[in-house]
Amino acid sequence: MAPAVMAHELGWVRGTRQAESRGEWIPEVVPQQLYCQDEPSGFGLPGFKPGTLKPQVERLIGAPAAVQRGYWGNSTALVYYLIPNQVSLGLLFDDKSDVLQQTEASFHHGLELPLVLSTLDSMLGCQLNEAIEGGFYRVWERQTSEYSFQLSAMEGVIFWESDTHVYIGVWQQGFQ
Repeated sequence: MAPAVMAHELGWVRGTRQAESRGEWIPEVVPQQLYCQDEPSGFGLPGFKPGTLKPQVERLIGAPAAVQRGYWGNSTALVYYLIPNQVSLGLLFDDKSDVLQQTEASFHHGLELPLVLSTLDSMLGCQLNEAIEGGFYRVWERQTSEYSFQLSAMEGVIFWESDTHVYIGVWQQGFQ
């Protein structure tokens, strides 16, 4: 059971806030939860870096809402709706190795920015830098429509996929 759901059932609302749609609770981020770790810890929203093994993902967040053929022919996509209409994750795994090749997330504009940025940092393997953070803010604040970047052996893109959701995708260079 998700911590936010448990908090709601117990009547404890410190550390959560109610989402725009009724009945949904969004975890609040407190500063000690913003430290990036190699593997998501269960605090905040999980971001998985390319190179993560499929069993690690399934152990932490369970069975996906959907399993689909990946965009690339050699991949399978796992889809998670972490907070309905607020946050979704798409994870593309190589069919032969079960290694995560592409990680993507969609965030509603009403979410707390530290929560989104900590997830992005996790997606980057704790390598969020000033340039990528600045690019994120320029997109988030609608100063630019898209920001692309390269980092180590990864590439990525950030853009508004709708009027209400920002898309972030990170993939291993050469993944096709």
